[in-house]
Parts: sequence; structure tokens; C-alpha cells
Amino acid sequence: MRTINTSTLNIRIFDADPYLNERNMMKFRSTKVGTITLYINSVAVMSVTYPKANIDVTLDLSDIVKTYPNPTTATLSDGTTTATITWASSGKLVNPDTTIRPNYGKESLLVNFDPTNGGLIFAPSATYPGDTFIGYSGGGTITFDMVSSGNDTVDNNMYDYPTEPTDKVINIFTGNGDEVVVLELRSFDCRRYCSLRWESMFKKNLFKNHTFVVAEISGEADDTTECYNVIDDGTARLLKNRVEKCVVLVENLTTYDVWYYSDLITSNNVFFDFIENGERVGKERRVQVLSKSLNTSMNDAKRVDLQFELLIKKIESL
Repeated sequence: MRTINTSTLNIRIFDADPYLNERNMMKFRSTKVGTITLYINSVAVMSVTYPKANIDVTLDLSDIVKTYPNPTTATLSDGTTTATITWASSGKLVNPDTTIRPNYGKESLLVNFDPTNGGLIFAPSATYPGDTFIGYSGGGTITFDMVSSGNDTVDNNMYDYPTEPTDKVINIFTGNGDEVVVLELRSFDCRRYCSLRWESMFKKNLFKNHTFVVAEISGEADDTTECYNVIDDGTARLLKNRVEKCVVLVENLTTYDVWYYSDLITSNNVFFDFIENGERVGKERRVQVLSKSLNTSMNDAKRVDLQFELLIKKIESL
């Protein structure tokens, strides 16, 4: 929050780089009585009748910030003085400090970890390789969403690993180069795998990319309609839509890992591709995550398997 003052106005408002999916509030008071008007880019968008001096008025500007994210100049006028308010979104969506999450569990491995800083997001403790690790040059690196504690401003960064590590454990350094996260890189076995790429809950257009086990695939009838042949014998023909689904799996996860993967459920942009013989098929498609909720245990010692049900394709015959 920041404070902006004029000779008659006192304003408390969200930061200049707001989180778009958080509540962005403005509280103000004036020494004047009358009409107070809010302008966005010189256009009046809201007027408030101010009946008494020096009382607090709170406005929810969340929708306005989403409509005008970049760069925006607002003015608040009480007829005597005018306060200028600017903001420009970098695409941040959710403040990590406002989320409830399990302990990471490897804080002792971080060189400059400050537990009072908060807002820290790290890679999961283990993952499967991406196709780039095993010789495919067309993309598909494993990409993590991480937040560094190097300063008071929480910045989202993505970390790619485009070359095959020489060890089954790799060290990840933050953008400051001083915080190391140890990541177990699991080996492929004879099962089938896929690549999932989804937009992080913390920043717009910032995508995680991870490899999952394909646990099962299915095809089923969806909507059906009976069509009667009235010209011939009046028999009915049943028309059906077909949906193709699959269940993807990551095994033996910590409670923090489960939380890390959980925004796959709420992401509006999820993309899927099979991995065949160590390479992506190259037919990435948008999919829907049918799983609706995910409960994360706060028992740090507990290990769990995590499954998501995906709608891969819907074939309509109706």
C-alpha cells in the first residue's frame, strides 16, 4: 500500500505494480464536503457524494485495475485539489505472501534464506526429465515457477534446464545466484509419459512445464440424441458425442510438491503433448483439467501420489 496526499485529500491505495487477481482497494478522506470524482485516463468513471468532512470512504478498484492494467493514470478530485495516481502492471496475479502453503522442507539448503521475508516459491523436490533432457531439440524443457527472496519486491521467474544434467540431483540457483535448491531428477521407466504446460497462478503468461506419467486413457459417450426414421420403419438411431480423457500422475510427492502442482486445477491455459520414445510428439493441444479440487495435507512427513483427470478431445456427432 502507498499513501498519496494533497492539501485536502488523504489517500491509501494499492502499490504501483498491483496484483491483478487480488483485491485492489482505495481508501480516502477529504476535508471538503461535496462530490468526489475518480477519473481514469481523463475519463470520469465514478462519483461519490461526500456528505461529511474527514470520514473514510473505501472503493474496490479491482475491476478497474483489470480493465486498465498498463500504464494507467487516475486522478481523484474533491473540487478543490486533485491527486494523481499511477500504476502499471507487470502481470503479477497473486501475492505469494497471501497464500497458505506447506513448508518447503529444504530451507537448510538455501544459502541466504530469510524466513521473515516470506513469499518464497521453489521448484518441487523431484520431477521427471523433460524431452530436452533426452535428446529432443524442439523444446519442452522442464520449467519451474520460483520466487526469490533477494529483495522486498516479490518477482516471479521461470527457470529452464535445456541440457541433460550429469547427475540425478541438480542444483538450482535463483536469479540472485545465491540460493540453491536441490532437485531430484527421476528416471524414465517403461510407462508412457506426457508433457503438461500451464499458466502459473502467480503471473500472467508465465508457464510451468513438467513431465507426468500417463496412468490411463479412456473414451466414453457424452451427450446422446435419439433420431427416428419416420419415412421407413420408425426405428430410432442413437447419435452420440465422444470424449477422450486421460489421467496423469506424479508419484511420491511431499506436501509442498502437491501444493506446487495444485494450480494446474485452476489454470485457464493448459497444454498437453505425448512423449514417445523420449521425444514429444509435437502435437501440443489445449486441454481441460476436469479435477475440481485438491486437498493438501499439512503433515510434512507424508508422501502422496498426485493424479489429474484431463479432457483431451471432444468429438461431436450431434
